[in-house]
Amino acid sequence: ELQKGALDGEQISYYENGQIREKGFFVDDMKHGKNIIFTEFGMIAREIIYKNGEILKEKDNINELQSWINIG
Repeated sequence: ELQKGALDGEQISYYENGQIREKGFFVDDMKHGKNIIFTEFGMIAREIIYKNGEILKEKDNINELQSWINIG
């Protein structure tokens, strides 16, 4: 949502197949709080915690997803 020309609040982007691509929050046009990036199949690929646009913590689930795919 735009507030006075700046992104503010929850933002969600989607893949062409309708699955959520990225879900996160903005405050004054800066990412703030938990941001989740999904695969095209709806699985969590990365989780990033932001504070005023800067990364505080990051968790990459790609290795776990690759193991799951190889098992399946």
